[in-house]
Amino acid sequence: MKYTYLLSVFTFFLISPVFSLDWQPAKVIRTIDTEHALLANGNVLQLIGFDGPDHLFPSFEERGTARRTFQLLKLIFETQTIKILKDQTDHIHNIYPRHVKLKNGDNLTTLLLSKGLGTFRSREPDTHFDNTYKKAELSAIENKHGRWGRSSFQKNAEYKKKIAGVMTLRWRKKHGHLLAPISIGRVKSVERGNKFTLESGACVRLLGVATPSPVNTRRGHKCFGEQSRDYLAGLILGKKIEFTKDISQLDDRYCLIRHVWIPLKAKQMGSPLHINKKMIASGFGKVSFPLIDQKFKKTFFELQENVYKNSLGGWLNCAAETFAQKQKSKPSIDPDCPVKISKSGKIHLPSSGWYKRLTPVKCFQNIENARKAGFNEAN
Repeated sequence: MKYTYLLSVFTFFLISPVFSLDWQPAKVIRTIDTEHALLANGNVLQLIGFDGPDHLFPSFEERGTARRTFQLLKLIFETQTIKILKDQTDHIHNIYPRHVKLKNGDNLTTLLLSKGLGTFRSREPDTHFDNTYKKAELSAIENKHGRWGRSSFQKNAEYKKKIAGVMTLRWRKKHGHLLAPISIGRVKSVERGNKFTLESGACVRLLGVATPSPVNTRRGHKCFGEQSRDYLAGLILGKKIEFTKDISQLDDRYCLIRHVWIPLKAKQMGSPLHINKKMIASGFGKVSFPLIDQKFKKTFFELQENVYKNSLGGWLNCAAETFAQKQKSKPSIDPDCPVKISKSGKIHLPSSGWYKRLTPVKCFQNIENARKAGFNEAN
């Protein structure tokens, strides 16, 4: 009997720190992130025991979980009157670590952990509910909830890996002979300045050469893409070619990554035409090598420097076209007009110190017309 009484007293003092503290009502004004919220009294509430995903700068794998966590908090937490419980820490600057109880009586940290929307993190000395929070996290792990299950990123990765395996088997059955160090084929079509298709159906990409797509809508890129494609087609379309590998085999779309050559005809003297090198030297491509491939890399960069200095090929033609488009889109303005309007919308007269140095965006014959148009004099 004596020992039973002592055990009861000991148990009471062991759990009394939690129940001796009162749950205080508080109004949530705004959810700040997955761990913090702004209270009506101006304090910032921090959830004890919960380490939420960063919804502002999430990793690619946590993007979905971070969004769901933040949206759930806004739904059940924001603009609501909740109850908060101080553990041991009162506050750190303006941050108030608290246990949170929702309107329906649920512990918020337990709810979030049980859904797998974050991880448990013990914060000394605020540890009164640690065991409860650990159990909630273990339950989420066992049931594979939230972050502990397969994310959409993982599912997509697994699917791509599965399809890639099937594609590789099919590809090797049909085009496996092209993986040899030296292969031969005839060009059926040219899709862009660094990519073409053989009569066998396999596609080849020029190693070390980058070009924009001919359908790119950005100013200058469409021009460069079309000219690069047409130039490459003029070199290889319908012709029998040889291609050699460096280190890379296939890109992520199962195109061979190769150096391409036009072989010499019988009795011809000299070296075969290196198409990759020709595209760079003629100004219809930009040097872009995979890290593992090094053959001809130094030569390509030297040729590119020469193209930049002399504006050859597409670098000259498309730059001129882009400049012409800009000039056409902007009406010419007399640089010596009587009244100039600056980008800030201010009126400048010949007596102004800025007048001669200013390139006007609008021009008026007199100051009255400028004022009627809504512009004011510069101070």
